Amino acid sequence: MKISLAALLLALPLCPRASAAPFFAEVDAARALKQFEAAPMPAFKFVPAPTPWQQILAKAPLIGTFKPSDGMLPDGYWLEDIRGARENDHDADYLNIWGHQAFGQFHPAYITMVSEQWRLDSEQHWRISQWLFTCRNDGSVINASARLIIETTDGTVLDLQSFRKTPEEIQAQWALLTAHWQNF
Repeated sequence: MKISLAALLLALPLCPRASAAPFFAEVDAARALKQFEAAPMPAFKFVPAPTPWQQILAKAPLIGTFKPSDGMLPDGYWLEDIRGARENDHDADYLNIWGHQAFGQFHPAYITMVSEQWRLDSEQHWRISQWLFTCRNDGSVINASARLIIETTDGTVLDLQSFRKTPEEIQAQWALLTAHWQNF
């Protein structure tokens, strides 16, 4: 088996020496090549580091709340981050992993991420600016929407307006929300 100088340099961290300089000072290159040609390469399994999306999804079962299907919504893990008192102006972010429970295991089907800003107007109605993302398990976005919901303090929806957003606005909001959940 032939080994290139590049492979030798990559393998140097496996050597017990502190750096490459003393190694080459003590052993000439030809002898080093023979030593590495005779030695089998160590076996290892490459396991990529989790992506930020995988890290986000891993949090849900650990710190989220499992909610079984109510007949209208599927089983799911819910994470919520409410900043401020709910009866006053506040911000709310939600991460939901929807799926089903089978044979003692949860099987995710899709994910929703919602970001809301709740503000009371002069008529004491909630003006809720909302972003909603529906995603596949790999983190790719299926749908993104932005809306303004006006509702009474008892939850009756008075108006709902949807807004068209540019791809850049969608990407910017997506980046903010995923960064939020990654650091949660």
